[in-house]
Amino acid sequence: MLKAAAQKFISLLPFTQQTNQLLQKYVTKRTSITDVFFTDKLIHVQKHLQYFFKYSNLKNEFTTLELGTGRYPIIPICMYLSGANKIYSVDINDMTSADKIKQTIIRINKSYEDGVLQQYITVDKSRLTKLNDLLVIDNEQQFNDAFHSLGFLFLLEDINKSKIEMHSIDLLHSNNTFEHIAPNDLKHMMTTFKLLLKPSGLMSHFIDMTDHFSHFDKSISVFNYLKYSPKKWQLIDNNILPQNRLRITDFRNLFEQNNFEVLIEENNNGPIAELQAMHIDTAFKHYTEKDLLVCHSYMVVRQKN
Repeated sequence: MLKAAAQKFISLLPFTQQTNQLLQKYVTKRTSITDVFFTDKLIHVQKHLQYFFKYSNLKNEFTTLELGTGRYPIIPICMYLSGANKIYSVDINDMTSADKIKQTIIRINKSYEDGVLQQYITVDKSRLTKLNDLLVIDNEQQFNDAFHSLGFLFLLEDINKSKIEMHSIDLLHSNNTFEHIAPNDLKHMMTTFKLLLKPSGLMSHFIDMTDHFSHFDKSISVFNYLKYSPKKWQLIDNNILPQNRLRITDFRNLFEQNNFEVLIEENNNGPIAELQAMHIDTAFKHYTEKDLLVCHSYMVVRQKN
């Protein structure tokens, strides 16, 4: 509740994201690429590519779009190393920088030298060399221009207002992003996604349906936020890291209602004892226990013919 109150307060300040990033850098010290974070991203990109190559005839020179850039573009860079020739990444918050991109390249290169990266993706060594060549560029603008010349385009904008060429995307993916988007905005995005994707294009999404405050406070359950009514949750939630509390059936319905078919759905459940011990608000009573138990889901979808 203290963290919720702090984030709520910060969300009311001007320059909200900048203030939050400064606090994370100097107070909570949570802005580095941790081993857990890095490995998690490698698992994600491995899954994205595994099923993209399974359902697509493309093995290289494909176009990807990531929803939610974040600070460290591990997955876009891995897409480049795996053969993508145009890599978009879109976010409404400006969280990355030339310095963070360099940190990401250094970490990826170390992972390659340690033989770890190759366990997750097939690495084009010549492309890794091109990335490493960027590290000697000190001028930020020159670095950004050189990075862009490799096929990267990071956009700071609302995806629904993007000027990305229609029907140009082979693989659209997100990583722990859908759970932070308001339901009405998600519905609008589905229309945009259909316009951006090629007819043969694939979407691949990791969705985290846990109470994100439980990541910080280990004394509460991953289901903790299900005990709050919508009105109470509105008081707790904030626009720094909003949580829509949608469940797996909501995401299935979202895709189905927008003419997408689910090809792959891999779910991980939370502890059933924790759920059964939790007082669940009446707003969630229409869900089955089986649906409420799902904490993480990996979903691969494509447009129906």
